[in-house]
Amino acid sequence: MHEDLVAKLDENLGRTIALYEQLLTTERRKQRAIVQSNMEALTEVLAQEEDLVAKAEALEAERQDLRKGLAEAEERLAPDFR
Repeated sequence: MHEDLVAKLDENLGRTIALYEQLLTTERRKQRAIVQSNMEALTEVLAQEEDLVAKAEALEAERQDLRKGLAEAEERLAPDFR
């Protein structure tokens, strides 16, 4: 159980890194759209950014649940295994 939670946390963190890389790319596109006063591109980028932020929030909630599960699993371990 403990190893399963660690693997899931590792996967979550990997997805979080990839998501933040996407957000960085989106922010650069947003900056270009603002500098170029391209409202069409800015509107598109803002919609993508909104979607990515919602995904980041979901990943964070998942990460917190996994950390809670790990803490509970650790509490159940015998003291000599800590």
